Amino acid sequence: MPELRQISHFDDLEWIRKSKKLLNALNIGFLLQDMDDNILEANEALLKMNGRSREEFVGHHVSEFYDEKEYKTLRTGDLMQIDSEYYQAEYFIRNKNGAKIPVLFIVSINKNERGEPISENVLVLDISKQKQFQARLKAANKELTAVNEALRLNQESLQNEKTKLETILFGIGDSVSVFDINGRRLLSNPQAHGIHKKKRSVMPLEACRDEIVTLGNGKKQRHFEATDKEVKDSRGETFAYVEILKETTDLFALRAREQELQLIKRQLRQKEVASEILSTSPAMHKCINAALLCEDMESTVLITGETGVGKNMIAAAIHNHSIRRNRPFVQVNCGALPENLIESELFGHVRGSFSGAVSDNIGLFRTADSGTLFLDEVGDLGMPLQVKLLHAIQDREIRPVGSSRTYKVDVRLVCATNRDLKGLVENGLFRQDLYYRLAVIPLMIPPLRERGQDILLLANHFIVKHSKKGRRKKTGFHHDTQKILLDYHWPGNVRELENVIEYALAMSPGPLILPEHLPVFLLTGAKDTPPHEPEKVAASVVLPDVHHDSLAESEKEAILNALWRCKFNQTRAAKELGISRITLWRKMSKYRDLC
Repeated sequence: MPELRQISHFDDLEWIRKSKKLLNALNIGFLLQDMDDNILEANEALLKMNGRSREEFVGHHVSEFYDEKEYKTLRTGDLMQIDSEYYQAEYFIRNKNGAKIPVLFIVSINKNERGEPISENVLVLDISKQKQFQARLKAANKELTAVNEALRLNQESLQNEKTKLETILFGIGDSVSVFDINGRRLLSNPQAHGIHKKKRSVMPLEACRDEIVTLGNGKKQRHFEATDKEVKDSRGETFAYVEILKETTDLFALRAREQELQLIKRQLRQKEVASEILSTSPAMHKCINAALLCEDMESTVLITGETGVGKNMIAAAIHNHSIRRNRPFVQVNCGALPENLIESELFGHVRGSFSGAVSDNIGLFRTADSGTLFLDEVGDLGMPLQVKLLHAIQDREIRPVGSSRTYKVDVRLVCATNRDLKGLVENGLFRQDLYYRLAVIPLMIPPLRERGQDILLLANHFIVKHSKKGRRKKTGFHHDTQKILLDYHWPGNVRELENVIEYALAMSPGPLILPEHLPVFLLTGAKDTPPHEPEKVAASVVLPDVHHDSLAESEKEAILNALWRCKFNQTRAAKELGISRITLWRKMSKYRDLC
């Protein structure tokens, strides 16, 4: 190491000044101490490294900067001999604030004419970044090994990674070369010898130039963060450039493996969610995949789709696979609560704020704090509440009814609606600014009629579900029954399908569900009814293959089936039948066994 030996001679003061500038440019600390560990000289890089001034450092004994045990370890620790005059060891220095900085000491002995040691030159190299990179690389490899055996590193690759890491940590760790102003290489460290096949820089020599460079080709490519630093003499004239190449090849490989790991995790979660939602439809899988892509984000999600398509299941899947999965998941149906109570339910109230408020209520926003709040049927909110919801989203704070105090909340919102919010905005029934706040990530769930391959899959699932409930074993559907189920347009989607299967199980005494066990509206040509157009109770309908002869019985059967589908909700049944609720009530009174 002839260059290092030159540093220990003080005959040429100009060379000493230039050498110290080179070491400063390389961020290498230099320390000159006598054989009794008294500090004689230090360069700016070392002073900057330990955060002390020259007066606080030069002239002091090394033991002042370590406790007794640390100093003893420093003096008695193992030194790795490089040759007869040079040694190196890993230890640490303590900065002015007491923090330990891992460093590599390279020590050379200065001798007098009689060969007696008189002082020590110590180069101090900061290796904290290498230590951090080693820990990160180790943690990443551990996670990759645990997730998938296909990503495990075999013994040979582990040894290669270790060898690369040891190469990085040897000496300075980075490739360092010094060029004169004409681009001729003056000196370089061992790492640079393996990179520079020709004695020239990898990029144009300019002061403070930073680039990402790639050397080699094909699978043998190596990636580096390249930096040029200008070195000036005492007159301020540039006499050299220092090129530092920090290898990032392993970091590139690590990032590629992290991306592969994320892809595998997403595929596993997609299969898990698809098994929960029971779908083989490409359109549904596209929706599930979109839901998983936004799982680690905090953005608001707006789920749209017809009634009964499973919006609540998608909302639950988003929460269960998000970073908030171990926190509360609170859901509320905005359309099921009276308008005068929904504000209190969402934001809470204080005791005595209104009639019936006999105690404090923290509200659903605070209940879901740090978790997810699912607002179903958000399109049913009135204008005054829309304003308050917008304020809660923008400012992340809420004010309970009757209180003057506000509370900060950390809630991720997932909203759902079966209404056309854009149409409501155009008609002035929904705030445009709130719509854009809610629809940051819009998800559209396709209706069941567009997922024909899911109908029998879901139907068989509901057979298992409700057969267990009734302790009756069913083997499946007759092929004619399957055709009827596939031909029907399912305006009520999955919820309607479940109701139909539950009805058929109640009507079927044998092991197979036959067509006559299905509700009558599936047998009356309902498949030809356009989507969303309610069936009418027509007095002149002739029911094929049905044992009722009278028109009255036909009407009674249609009303009964509508009530079954709507779980005896008279308002919904009347809407589906295309008659008023009063008319439905009168007809139910007429057929007393329906009441």
